Amino acid sequence: MDDSFYKRPNTYTVIPRVLAFIEKDDEVLMIERSKKDAFAYKKLNGIGGHIERGEDPLTAIRREVNEESGLAIHDFDLRAVIFIDIEQEKGICVFVFSSMYAGGKLHPSSEGKLLWIKKDDLPNHPIIKDIPLILDLIEESKRDGKVKYVQHTYVAEELTITRVD
Repeated sequence: MDDSFYKRPNTYTVIPRVLAFIEKDDEVLMIERSKKDAFAYKKLNGIGGHIERGEDPLTAIRREVNEESGLAIHDFDLRAVIFIDIEQEKGICVFVFSSMYAGGKLHPSSEGKLLWIKKDDLPNHPIIKDIPLILDLIEESKRDGKVKYVQHTYVAEELTITRVD
């Protein structure tokens, strides 16, 4: 592709990522990240990662969930899209999915430890700051059937979250 495409004023480049929250009764499957140099080290987050070349978000979340948990889940619902400003011209776009646990044996991976956590007990654990908001958005999306859109901006390393409805 022509370089002039990327050099236009206000062009914003994003890294696509996926994130899944798998639910079982009043619990959600979380992963405690174990890679020291990675985002969310020693914190709980949903399962997910990068979208690889040639993948769409749905294919990527199916692969990530299988790689990180051993579960072969095919029925995911897109619940939210989050844009995270990282730098002036770069950011991350996270496609947030949810699914109900339909059974299967969990298989740990090198990504981290898998834990079923009661949703109302999550604040008592080391979680990523926006997890409560994301879980609320998932519940809202289940009720109204609409995908939610959110903008995350960091100013002086402080996170500001804006809903785009």
